[in-house]
Amino acid sequence: MSFFDDAIATVGRGLAQTAVQAVSDATGYNVGGTLNVLFGNGQTTGGETLANIQTDLPQNWTGPTEQLTVLENGITQQTQMISDLGIQLSAIAVAVDAISGEIQDLQEMMTKIGQAQLYQTWQTIDASITSYIAAVQTSYEAYGEYISTFSQIETSLVVELTTDILNTNNGPRVAVNAINTYILGGDQAKGVLQLWSEMVAGAVTAGLLDYRDAVNQYIAYYQKLVYTQLTATNLVMEAYTFLNEHEEAKTVWKRYRDVLLTQEDPFITWLVPLVAAGTALPQAAKRFYTFTNNLAALDLDPSLQRTSPGTKDINAYYEPSAIFKRAESLLANLYVTGPLDRRIVVHMLYSSVAEVSSLVSGVSLTLSSTDGETVVPAATATNLPQTYAYPTCIDYNISYGGAFLIKRFVFKADAISAALADDSYQITNINNTDGLISLQTYLSVTGGNAPAVFMNPNVLAYTLSVNDAEPFDFMNFVVYMIPISSAGSNQ
Repeated sequence: MSFFDDAIATVGRGLAQTAVQAVSDATGYNVGGTLNVLFGNGQTTGGETLANIQTDLPQNWTGPTEQLTVLENGITQQTQMISDLGIQLSAIAVAVDAISGEIQDLQEMMTKIGQAQLYQTWQTIDASITSYIAAVQTSYEAYGEYISTFSQIETSLVVELTTDILNTNNGPRVAVNAINTYILGGDQAKGVLQLWSEMVAGAVTAGLLDYRDAVNQYIAYYQKLVYTQLTATNLVMEAYTFLNEHEEAKTVWKRYRDVLLTQEDPFITWLVPLVAAGTALPQAAKRFYTFTNNLAALDLDPSLQRTSPGTKDINAYYEPSAIFKRAESLLANLYVTGPLDRRIVVHMLYSSVAEVSSLVSGVSLTLSSTDGETVVPAATATNLPQTYAYPTCIDYNISYGGAFLIKRFVFKADAISAALADDSYQITNINNTDGLISLQTYLSVTGGNAPAVFMNPNVLAYTLSVNDAEPFDFMNFVVYMIPISSAGSNQ
């Protein structure tokens, strides 16, 4: 787990806890309620209540001396933990600025491939976003400093900070909504992720950039945007909890999660072209595929993995795409933060050819648990809006030279829906139902292979699990595809 993945998960879990219970019921100090504990309820200087406990406890204690020692050591330890938390929060606020989302010499690359105008359009929007990020960082650094040096901070300064945080004209909530608007785009304006993806995919296709570098930078760029939204939400929840307005804090957390959901499909939608661009043949060797081309194809279509000799696809090995699992894991770290939250996400890739897409676009996929329970998606599955150009290096059994689409299924359990319990699951077999009959393909006609079923047996055998330790899982697969020995080959 990366630095930001860890920070996102930690802050998110703390805010989820603050949202579901009053701070006074908590057993420790969590982001979201720390200012209330240190400065709230009539304290004039940070930590007065804690200091009074340390002073009064020995005087009023009537129990065994050993127990008193344990309690005093515990209070000292908690005090140090609070200070360490503030230092950590300040460090995170500074470190987030290190992610620029801009690949080295990106402008030069864009000029070289004739995309300078696209770069300028993205940079203009990014500059606006940067101003919101800077404002949130300033508040977050002050928040971290107040916590780390709480015994030296007067409560009046915290009151000023919370007043600034709750300002509806330029407070952190404005940044959350503005970043969301820039990500989604609207009318004729493209979203900032779409602009970034379109210009960088061009550099990958031209052979100026490895698709894996592009993917890493894209995910890092989104991390920066959404981590700013998370920390901004953190500040607003701290302000409301400091004022003992706990219901408002819960409402802010719910709004944040609603915003996250609107950004998930755009994030995945514009990640795909970066991977697809990696399948393009190298400029310098138009006749030869490289390991990188094949790897990118496998990231899009795991069923391209080699089949077991003599058994066709029955015992073929399946493993989800590492790139898309990483991307969905980030989304889960942002959203699946409550103690009972669980999520499984499935990507289904299919051809845009009318005979196939008309069948698949309306398919309702379900999970089957080991207990025999059927789980449906938490909401209507999303057909991602983008039609992707068919990659150069991928199985062409269905749609050589055509295009493909992706359907994203999200199965989840949270405070609203408890449909996904701790268990092991498999994709429900829906071959030969609702028109999903086996199809003749290039290899079934000329290579002696069986017709392509809707879902390959290796995909149906793959197990997905969610539990307390692993609240998220993922798989992706392609429908109506026969896996072949190597990408771009009919051998």
